Amino acid sequence: TEINLTQADIQGTARLDVTTIFGGAELIVPSHWTVKSEAVTIFGGIDDKRSISTPAETPEKVLIIEGTILFGGIDIKSYK
Repeated sequence: TEINLTQADIQGTARLDVTTIFGGAELIVPSHWTVKSEAVTIFGGIDDKRSISTPAETPEKVLIIEGTILFGGIDIKSYK
């Protein structure tokens, strides 16, 4: 699955509930967003492959990933 949020404009905090079982997901988000994980991972993982940038002191756009990752994974990417 590919979820592309590059054209999304969130204000404050948004939550995304993702469940993967024996599979994966690719999450594409803008590089200036703060992404936090509250997901449960069992034999899987979440990998943030975005370029490292200086985090803002007061992040305005926060994406929280919730859900369950079982024998799979989530890759977080950005195009910039």
